[in-house]
Amino acid sequence: MKVSHLFLTVVGLTLSMNVMAQKPLTEDGTKAQKALVEYLRSISLAPSIDTRDNSVCFKSNDVFYWVTFEEQSPVLYTLHRKGVKFDGDSAFKASCARAACNEVNRKHKIKCTYNNKRIEFVIQTYAKEPSDFHGGFRKMLAAFKDVETTFKDTYNKAFDKWKKDSIEKNKPIIPNTPVEDSPLTVSYIAFGNFDAKGNMISDYNQPLRKSAIKYLKASVDVSSGEKGLYKLGMKIVAPDGKAMVAAKGVDYCSTTNIEIKKANKAQAFEFSQYGSDTENFWKAGEYKVEIYDFEKGAKIYSTTFNIL
Repeated sequence: MKVSHLFLTVVGLTLSMNVMAQKPLTEDGTKAQKALVEYLRSISLAPSIDTRDNSVCFKSNDVFYWVTFEEQSPVLYTLHRKGVKFDGDSAFKASCARAACNEVNRKHKIKCTYNNKRIEFVIQTYAKEPSDFHGGFRKMLAAFKDVETTFKDTYNKAFDKWKKDSIEKNKPIIPNTPVEDSPLTVSYIAFGNFDAKGNMISDYNQPLRKSAIKYLKASVDVSSGEKGLYKLGMKIVAPDGKAMVAAKGVDYCSTTNIEIKKANKAQAFEFSQYGSDTENFWKAGEYKVEIYDFEKGAKIYSTTFNIL
């Protein structure tokens, strides 16, 4: 994805710079690139060429765009708009991002995609001659109007709902509520150490040390005799006997939604991480862990881990 500090003026650039590009253009692609530079100049948009991919870059209404070129005549033009990044958001939820992408795709005449905490907005078209693309250029550019607003509004609403549902569903199980048998079986569990952004500090099954541990993440292998959607809850009891919970009034420190796609076949799932950057949040000693079938209230696994 392009970033604004790469936006250069086109003055002095020549197509000889294409030699430096990692992805050379076809003959028709080069023709399309040169023609688009001239066209953008004619409508008072200052273009530049990014030699890494031979894209033509420009700004419109302070928003960064770039066009890439693929294939021979007709050339495939892809108009990209600056996207949305969640790289530094430790609370990011991919399910909310996918819901927001779907809403953008439903409401706007562009394509919105999600990959690895990044959202991209693009529109594609084939054109045999550069003038064919130029003729529809303004309408293509207008198609991006409000796409970022639609995405962010939908994401925020989905995230708020997820957060509300999570709080409601994590209320402690009432003792008088009968516990049902669970079809779920946990056959393996491992713990890893991560920072607040989800970056691994030490891998699963490595020693957990008080001097280094921040956020604990559990990975479990789960199987079931029945395919379907399930929810798991994890309880941790500290060495002093106190339950560690995600928030006041909830029963679990971490939960995860899972989908069993094949009956009687173990699949790996990760809980959301739990912990803090606060010094002395974790104490040295043995911690008890219990895994529950969230909906049925049934304990399906128990184990311990030690912080050295």
